[in-house]
Amino acid sequence: MKKQLIFCAQRISLKFLFNFFQISPQFLSTMKGMTLIEMLIYIGIVSLVLVVSISYAWTVIRDQHKQQLEAEVNYVGNFVIDKIIYSTTRAQSFGANVYGSNPGKIVLNYASDPAITIDTYSKAITLGDKTINITKLRLAELGIATNDLTSDRVNVTNFLVTNLSTAGTQTVKIDLTVSAVNPENLKQYEATKSWSVTATIRAK
Repeated sequence: MKKQLIFCAQRISLKFLFNFFQISPQFLSTMKGMTLIEMLIYIGIVSLVLVVSISYAWTVIRDQHKQQLEAEVNYVGNFVIDKIIYSTTRAQSFGANVYGSNPGKIVLNYASDPAITIDTYSKAITLGDKTINITKLRLAELGIATNDLTSDRVNVTNFLVTNLSTAGTQTVKIDLTVSAVNPENLKQYEATKSWSVTATIRAK
């Protein structure tokens, strides 16, 4: 990502320089009458404009990347929550859920469909020259397939399941926190969001 940012900044800087220093004959004739002090002042102004332009370009690129990270975190988290609520609503009963500890686990039993398990696992990913471990959420259908619920660009930092069931209802509370993968812990690339929802089995 750093290489991409540097490349973009260089392109913007070079384009600025190319446009700025398109010297016309009229400009050259004007320059001939300049004193050394005037020339130094002119160079100083050009340098200042260039520094401000590059700084602005970096800010725009950095802000755009942060917005992309926040959008990714928001999308993945909403997808996970919607999937859990939908799967829980259709279930017949809970199985061997893991309550009260992070990471938790949800097991859903169905009348005719295979049971579903939603839990976390650790995966090693490579970013540039670094290999880091992230925590992902997955959904496993018994005897069929296992699919990731989160992408490799985010890290699940909290998946807590709390039992809120009573004599008449089967309900769980899910606390979920998702963060953008940020191995260098750069503040400008931080993106984290938390969800706290309940899911109730509706099937009779």
